[in-house]
Amino acid sequence: MGTITSANVANAIVKLVAVDALPALVSNLVMGNLVNRDYEPTLANAGDTVNVPIPPTLVANNIAEGGMVQTQNPNLGNAQIVLNTHAEATFQIPDVTKVLAVPDLLKLYMQPAVIAIAERIESDILNLYSQFRREYSSWYGWDRDHGSSGRPGRNDVVPGESAVGVQ
Repeated sequence: MGTITSANVANAIVKLVAVDALPALVSNLVMGNLVNRDYEPTLANAGDTVNVPIPPTLVANNIAEGGMVQTQNPNLGNAQIVLNTHAEATFQIPDVTKVLAVPDLLKLYMQPAVIAIAERIESDILNLYSQFRREYSSWYGWDRDHGSSGRPGRNDVVPGESAVGVQ
């Protein structure tokens, strides 16, 4: 059995926080869950530029029985996003022994930090509102062709080329 050192305890706490922090963060996001985070499968570092694919807009066509389909030729767009923001909310745990003995106590410390980070992410994304583009909105909004019908569509206001992939 290994020796318990302050470095081992510090590493254990980091792992305890990480296992609970990400699900808590994602559950506190609204806009952060709408942006496309599906970019290149390579690891990126601060200052790197990542390529985020922008899904094409397709239309649903009516077809009569025995009719011909209308083939569409979609092309993926691309947004190059510079990873130049890293949010953090550092806190000091006054009694590490208690936290290790009662892991739920860690959540009491962690929750305000997670909320602070989520609010920062949401604020950063919403500050990009003027850069949102109608033609690349693929998930939510009002369809230009059916906007007056009140049905949700694919071609209106959502984070687009400039907001896609904001981290």
